[in-house]
Amino acid sequence: MPLTRSLGSRPFVACWFMIFSMLLLLAAPGRGASPAMSKQALVTLLSTQEGIFSPREIARQIELRGVAFQLQPETEQELRKLGAGDSVIQAVGKNYRAPTEGGTPDGPLTKGAILKLLGEKRGNEETLRLVDKRGVDFMMTPETGAEISKLGADRALLGAIAAAFKEPGPSYDDLIAEANAAAAARQYDKAVETLRRAAKLDPDSAIAYEYLTVIELNKIPSRKTFSPKDVIEAGKQDARRAIELGGEAAFEVDHKHNLGGCGGFLFVRKASLAYIRLAKWGRSRDDSFDVERADVLQLKSVTFELLFAAVKRQGGEVKDFQFVCQPHGKQPKIIETLFMEFK
Repeated sequence: MPLTRSLGSRPFVACWFMIFSMLLLLAAPGRGASPAMSKQALVTLLSTQEGIFSPREIARQIELRGVAFQLQPETEQELRKLGAGDSVIQAVGKNYRAPTEGGTPDGPLTKGAILKLLGEKRGNEETLRLVDKRGVDFMMTPETGAEISKLGADRALLGAIAAAFKEPGPSYDDLIAEANAAAAARQYDKAVETLRRAAKLDPDSAIAYEYLTVIELNKIPSRKTFSPKDVIEAGKQDARRAIELGGEAAFEVDHKHNLGGCGGFLFVRKASLAYIRLAKWGRSRDDSFDVERADVLQLKSVTFELLFAAVKRQGGEVKDFQFVCQPHGKQPKIIETLFMEFK
């Protein structure tokens, strides 16, 4: 019996239902990368409490994901007011992703987009790659499966489509923004829970792990107490995962020098190390640096709270740094261990 004539038969519909139920159970969750970054998502990264993401990391995220908005003069002005430097502005300007067939840039494919791909004889393999990367915005039904099959979809593609649909809910960027609001209100338990949801939604993005590291190793509990052991262990694991994904682990430090001192974040990465002074210390001498691993001549924990670093900065100047870590939770040893682990 022709396929078109069999659509109304109960056995056929029941068969389709059973097949797609099995495919949904067998498919792996969490497919696809985060879509192009909206302006609001970038604003969230720039406006996090005390600048916990370095300019290099924000630029990396932009290059990795692209942006869903064009850089206009008024947009640049808005971003610069939030602290965006030249590297971030240039990354935005170079990585605009225009809307594509099927919705927003790199957003979920519509049914019409998939039918068009197959109708243009793009093939199962190419369509499957797009489904894996972008997901779909519709639920597979027996009728939809039959319609797509008529254009040549094989079982692997049908299974990928069935697995790629996700019930509407907060996006990865929505959850990061929600966690940021909770952290700003010092609701750290809520922030951690929200970031865990984000990490589960996109386990290959470093942002949630980076934010978790800051909260677990810098914010819980107050600065003058030792963090509970389980929180420190979670923070170490999240820091390691962030670095593995090409991101960074941020540690809040005080930098002591002969003119007094200032505060900022020390960023540990696979191939580099950076210290970025906080804007609130604007009148203090700025000893910020962002150097490659080869220019880190020494990085050593001295006490439970004191870390020593010797780095070669631009121009070949070698400078020594003494960092007091906050809170006092043996962070110097954590920093040294992480940096050596990825050597």
